[in-house]
Amino acid sequence: MMRQGGRGGRRGRGGRGGRGRGGQNFRQRRNNSEGEDSRPQQNPDETLGSTFVPLDNKNLQVEIKENHRGKFLKISEVAEAGGQPGRNRVTLGISSATEFMNQLSSYAEYAETEPTAPEGEEEKSFRSTSMVKDAKRYYFDFKENQRGKYLRITQTTMGGRKQIALPHGGISALHDAVQELVRKHASNSDGTPEAQLPATMEVVSTPKRFYFDVGSNNRGVYLRVTETVNNFQRPSSVVTIPHSAWAQVRDVLIDFCDQMPYTPAEEVNGDATSA
Repeated sequence: MMRQGGRGGRRGRGGRGGRGRGGQNFRQRRNNSEGEDSRPQQNPDETLGSTFVPLDNKNLQVEIKENHRGKFLKISEVAEAGGQPGRNRVTLGISSATEFMNQLSSYAEYAETEPTAPEGEEEKSFRSTSMVKDAKRYYFDFKENQRGKYLRITQTTMGGRKQIALPHGGISALHDAVQELVRKHASNSDGTPEAQLPATMEVVSTPKRFYFDVGSNNRGVYLRVTETVNNFQRPSSVVTIPHSAWAQVRDVLIDFCDQMPYTPAEEVNGDATSA
């Protein structure tokens, strides 16, 4: 009897195992029916051009890449030329290249003025500016520590924060490297960077911000509207509108504005879209 019970127990365990496998098979079939395994994979980023900017104690690898969203710049800190990029890096679309280079030029000129900061601070701050593009913020901070003056570039997105730092003597070299790569791999016939699109616009309705970014890819020009809450501290919603629909969306918004004129009294109860 005990042996039969043992066999029964083994059969029971086997049955449970069978049911477990059956469940796995069901999940796999369900996933296949939903197309998860049959969906086409996005092509990996293609590197169009790359160069290195040698600095005092590290190097910057500057690349122009392209994927299904279009061309973009990637700037990474590396220990040595040809080495693997580290975690310190920033990325930006080609449409941001001109403004990015203007920022670098401005800081290169500023560094030559030999600015001074109040004494007694471990890390001195001299100047800070920012730019916004594609729902990303880029902060440029000119600072000084025991190693000397440097420029820190920080990129913030809904996914977190990335940054690179370079000594003040390398700012011009980075500008020239970016300029040359853009000229070779992402320029129009007149030498201007591709996709000279309108600058990002921002609408603030506390606690929300709405970013309007014009972009382009192999399908054409589009408008991306990104909603963020508490300066990227909460997940956002993103809507992409093709260029062909802009006029229709504009007309709908105008009709709504005409039918329901805004009054400041609506602000009493806060954001109407909040849950």
